[in-house]
Amino acid sequence: MSHYVIVGAGPVGRETARLLAEEGHSVILTSRNAGSLNAGDVRTVSSDATDAAQLAVLSKGADAIFMCAMAAYHRWPTDFFPIMDGTVKAAEQVGARLLVVGNVYGYGAGSASPLTPDLEPDPTTRKGTTRHIMWQRALRSSVPALEVRASDYLGEGAVAYFSLLALPSLLRNEPVAFLGDPDAAHAWSFTKDTATTLVAASRFTGEWGRAFHVPSQSASVRELVRRFAAALKIDAPGLSRLAPAELEGIGFSEGDRDGLFVRKAAFARCRRYRETAGRHREQSGHHGSRHTFASSRHGCDREGSKMSEQVTNLVQNYIAVWNERDAGKRRLLIDRVFSDACVYIDPNDSVAGKDAIERLVQALQARLPDLRFTLAGHVNAHHDQILFGWTLAAPGAATPAATGVDMAVLDGDRIRQLHGFVNPRDQ
Repeated sequence: MSHYVIVGAGPVGRETARLLAEEGHSVILTSRNAGSLNAGDVRTVSSDATDAAQLAVLSKGADAIFMCAMAAYHRWPTDFFPIMDGTVKAAEQVGARLLVVGNVYGYGAGSASPLTPDLEPDPTTRKGTTRHIMWQRALRSSVPALEVRASDYLGEGAVAYFSLLALPSLLRNEPVAFLGDPDAAHAWSFTKDTATTLVAASRFTGEWGRAFHVPSQSASVRELVRRFAAALKIDAPGLSRLAPAELEGIGFSEGDRDGLFVRKAAFARCRRYRETAGRHREQSGHHGSRHTFASSRHGCDREGSKMSEQVTNLVQNYIAVWNERDAGKRRLLIDRVFSDACVYIDPNDSVAGKDAIERLVQALQARLPDLRFTLAGHVNAHHDQILFGWTLAAPGAATPAATGVDMAVLDGDRIRQLHGFVNPRDQ
């Protein structure tokens, strides 16, 4: 009999605990709200995985720790990194192997088809980048690590865009409005299959530091709607694609569709928008939803553009902090960029306060006097979070000395937390 700790009491974590208990193992299932689970030798404990010391106490004697925790979709960059870091540190303290539930987002839009576990990740979205950084954190640990990668979930308790956007309409026997192409083939993973793959991977006797894929099924959204309708013994309802005006009306933009599309409140707004737009067209005779939407925004597009410009300026000033050699000007930039209760964390340093950040910048400039930072690509931002890439290179150099991704959490118009990540090949 072995002893295991599972971080995260969602559908995958709970099913993994149940499967391990059925095999006769002892299990601790922990999360901030662990609840209860009536399954063999399973003990549920409410705790915070970001507290590595607390998690290490719970994990004493564990053969492996399963990282099954889930963060709110729109807070992945903010909430996932501290959970992953705490879990890795706890595993290192007790010498437990580490199994991570991941997904296929990290392969990116240009990846080969079919996806295979040996493909090199090349994320092209915020969520894909977040997952990739989490896996790299596990790989850098001093304990053996495996990642089990799933596609979008189906199953009891699954929080994914099909279960949040299509299923409620199906259950009400109403037409379904969906995000994206409803006829495009898509991979789906059953939550119980994910748990089964995790348990099987824990017994892997080969070399760790690799990934496995959850066996998944491919079907278009239209086909899924047909299958669910048949299971509900109803006729398949109409299926339409959300129009651009509707996406904008529920708060979407090109930069945040991958992170915000599963908000239930957004879908409620979408339904209200459709109803309101329909009534307006009937009353006014207009048939173009774009006109209706634009007339109801009252200048929000201008406000969004202004906010985007402010965020980009903040990031550019942050980059300038690292490049400014004049101490007085650098301190002015630090005061402009960081809040009073600021924290900076990267793979090598963790400091709090403006003075400590200033000393950190001075030390790096002393070590690398000829190199300069440059903003790479676009700045992604939503709510109080910013994600952006950077390069570090000598002026005019063809190849950068390092590249990376930083994630900032804002307090008003200044940075409260900065999490820095250096791409592994550049470390």
